[in-house]
Amino acid sequence: MQLPKPGNGMESLANKAKALFKHGNFEQGVLKVVFVYAVVSALYIWLSDSFVSLLFKEPEKITQVSILKGWLFVCLTTLLLYVLVKRLLHRVLVSQAAEHKALEELSTSEAIYRSLTEQVPAIIYRANVNDASSNVYVSPKVRELGYTLEEWLSSPGSWMERIHPEDRPLAIKALEDAHQNKTGFSCEYRLRAKNGEWRIFHDEAVYIEDEHNHINYLQGIMWDITERKAIESRMRQLSQAIEQSPVNTIITNLDGNIEYVNKAFEINSGYTAAEVLGKSPGFRASHKTPKSSIEALWNTLLQGKVWHGSFINLRKDGTEYVEQAVVAPVRDDKGNITHYLSVQQDITLQKRAEEEAYRLANYDTLTGLANRNLLISHLSQHLSSAQRQMQNDILMLINIDHFKHLNDARGHRFGDDVLKSVAQSLMDLNFDQAMIARYGGDEFAIHIHHPLSYEGTMTHHAATIVGNVSKVIMQPFNIQGTPLHITASIGVILFPEANNDTALTVLKNADTALHIAKQRGGNQTVFFESPMAQAVEKYYQIERDLHDALHSQQLQLYFQSQVNASAEVVGAEALLRWKHPEQGFIPPNIFIPVAEDSDLIRQIDHFVLHEVCKLLISPQLQTFQHRISVNISPRTFSHHTFIDSIKQMLSIYGLSGDRMTLEVTEGMVLNNVEEVIQKMRMLSSLGIHFSIDDFGTGFSSLAYLKKLPVHELKIDKTFVQDAPTNQSDEVLIDAILAVAQKLDLRVVAEGVETEAQSALLNAKAEIVQQGYLFSRPQPVDTWLQALTR
Repeated sequence: MQLPKPGNGMESLANKAKALFKHGNFEQGVLKVVFVYAVVSALYIWLSDSFVSLLFKEPEKITQVSILKGWLFVCLTTLLLYVLVKRLLHRVLVSQAAEHKALEELSTSEAIYRSLTEQVPAIIYRANVNDASSNVYVSPKVRELGYTLEEWLSSPGSWMERIHPEDRPLAIKALEDAHQNKTGFSCEYRLRAKNGEWRIFHDEAVYIEDEHNHINYLQGIMWDITERKAIESRMRQLSQAIEQSPVNTIITNLDGNIEYVNKAFEINSGYTAAEVLGKSPGFRASHKTPKSSIEALWNTLLQGKVWHGSFINLRKDGTEYVEQAVVAPVRDDKGNITHYLSVQQDITLQKRAEEEAYRLANYDTLTGLANRNLLISHLSQHLSSAQRQMQNDILMLINIDHFKHLNDARGHRFGDDVLKSVAQSLMDLNFDQAMIARYGGDEFAIHIHHPLSYEGTMTHHAATIVGNVSKVIMQPFNIQGTPLHITASIGVILFPEANNDTALTVLKNADTALHIAKQRGGNQTVFFESPMAQAVEKYYQIERDLHDALHSQQLQLYFQSQVNASAEVVGAEALLRWKHPEQGFIPPNIFIPVAEDSDLIRQIDHFVLHEVCKLLISPQLQTFQHRISVNISPRTFSHHTFIDSIKQMLSIYGLSGDRMTLEVTEGMVLNNVEEVIQKMRMLSSLGIHFSIDDFGTGFSSLAYLKKLPVHELKIDKTFVQDAPTNQSDEVLIDAILAVAQKLDLRVVAEGVETEAQSALLNAKAEIVQQGYLFSRPQPVDTWLQALTR
């Protein structure tokens, strides 16, 4: 032990002792003791001398010298006694001062220790070594668990009981190991607070020995690490999320050098973390990312903001890929930026998909031209321009004449080649400021924007452009090694005509002009004029009204009888009439073409078929053993659900197909012959017969006729009407009859209105006749009454 230096500890104690000696009654007490001693000594000497003298009766011996000697002795012994007593008292006082200071220091140390114990943010405890649950001391921090000091100390075993049951075996094992090895106790466990909440503690304790080296206590500290554990858990989850995230995560320092990359970065880029640490992320750049994007990135980051954008980077193998990136500054607790975090996702496939989706949405896959959607968008942009000038643009709609027949006769692949050739020819015209689009199946559109930098009128200039287009289309095409000449109908509009024109308005007007050109027989060019819209509007009004008619019972079923040479009814044809609530009866030649152009014809055909089936099961027709003929549109027949709908219809009404004949046109048959033959055979297996309507007016071919499961040919009324007086028509009838005879087909002649026509037909063969001569089309009820009579 190191002794205190002179003038330091001991000197201060001596000074303190002196101060105590001079202060109070210490010095007076010493003087009193010495005074008493002197008086007693003097009396003793005096009495002793006097007694001796009196005893021996020698008073002469009591002299001045003896008295002086006695008093001198008294004085010396008194002085000596004073010094001895003073020194003795000084030592006592020094000892008392040292003990007093030790007590003060001990009290101060205890106060400091208690203060530290109570202010440490943890629970400090001392427990008996043989029973850790029996605490002899616990710091006030335990109150934060809801327990008082008395509750904690007065309940032996409560510490272990408050540990979570799942953690208790771990705590017991750690305590047993500590007892056995005397190495101290360390454990983490969940402890129940008084309110039932589970808190996580880290408990560290050591053994305390007494002066005899006996271990009596286990003294430790319990740290509440609940919040720390929650933070660690969140950090662990965050770390796992970042490391396992499928998107690239990069952390750079303020100089832009990489300090961390996750696993996804290594997988997606092909680089390992070791290869990229310390490098700038820009080492992967493909130099296709715009410089403006890089500048915007740093400008945004230097302002402390988050940047969103994309990079075009290179993988380690040199392949290019697009990454969508979010780069954000990372700040410390004081708000200072310390790093940059970049989260990047490979969107190469997404970009390709978006580009492909855009291409599919805006471009025609066959020709590569813009489609209707992009054309409308393009027109809308031009019409919304504030600098537009009246009638400054030209829009042409071009329809290839008779393309459907060409497509049906030569096949779809041939037709596709025609469309591609026409598209290429239009692009070869190299119009300035123009968009060429495929507007529909066999329609093209050309929009030309002009700044009026030409001489002459706009109409004259437009006519010149249209003439060039017509010449290009009419030039011979070489399709699959075959020369082909085609013509086109063209509708032209100069626009805008008014400030409120829209893209749809312009297209509608151009379509009106095209419709007029087609009505005039094709190979025509028509410029839109306002009155044209009235005719087209009437067309669309019919379509709208026809749609309502289907749902309001305005359509009525009529029958027209078919008779033999003896004028006996041997069949009937189902016809449709439309009784408009305002306009009265609308002729079929008005509304049927409109229905054919839209999908309404399918609904009409199904309506007629259902009505015929209802009649066939009615009592009035139970004994009628002949077939009812129903016209079927090519659009209806070609639909993929047609056969199933016929089967379902026959099943609903409990009918067989042998009560029904379906009339189809030659044009329909020529459209994909093999598919048509397959469908007809499937329906024939149900007992249904087929009749070729208007035979001889279309592209008749004995080759396909021989393959078809056909049972009947219908001679068109155009041949019948003039046959008695026109030898050519009679020859055509003879030809049809010859074909029917060879193929063993029934023949029906339409439009028989005179006795001469009927006689001519009867003279040639057994021909079923249909026409006004025998029966006009009649409402079903009227026809049934006539049939009964």
